[in-house]
Amino acid sequence: MNPYSLLIEDRSRKTKNQYLIQKNTYIATFQEKNTIRHNTMTVKDKYEIEFLLKTSAKVLDGMISTPSGLSEWFADDVNIKDDIYTFFWDGSEEEARLLTRKPNSKIKFQWIEDEEEGIDSYFEIRYEVDPMTKAVILTVTFFAESGEQEEIQRFWENQIGELKRTLGA
Repeated sequence: MNPYSLLIEDRSRKTKNQYLIQKNTYIATFQEKNTIRHNTMTVKDKYEIEFLLKTSAKVLDGMISTPSGLSEWFADDVNIKDDIYTFFWDGSEEEARLLTRKPNSKIKFQWIEDEEEGIDSYFEIRYEVDPMTKAVILTVTFFAESGEQEEIQRFWENQIGELKRTLGA
């Protein structure tokens, strides 16, 4: 039997999907939020994935907000110039503008390519500590075009898996 359980919920013509994927201590919830359109008819849907981490918020904050922390799990290398972060992966690079950074809470970026194309999208990594269990709930918000959602979801699951390995969480 597949170690993952899948819950899909559809409501009316405006489809809202919620997926619950669970394996051992790994928990991820995935939810389609809304849709962004721009003049060239590119459509990007907003999604969220939640992960349960066993780590301290202080350590996690450094891992998601500093170039050295991000280069340990998110990209091969990360450079910053002003509010532009350059992420390097296997010989390629992507640039993103820092939109928001709230210490001990979240960091939010917009890919420069989306910004140049007028697409109002972003990716955000935010977290909070569960007051009862003291576990950290990490939420990743991202936008994806139709047909790209599964690939981008797998990307984030792999990256957060690497973050968990790096943290020993």
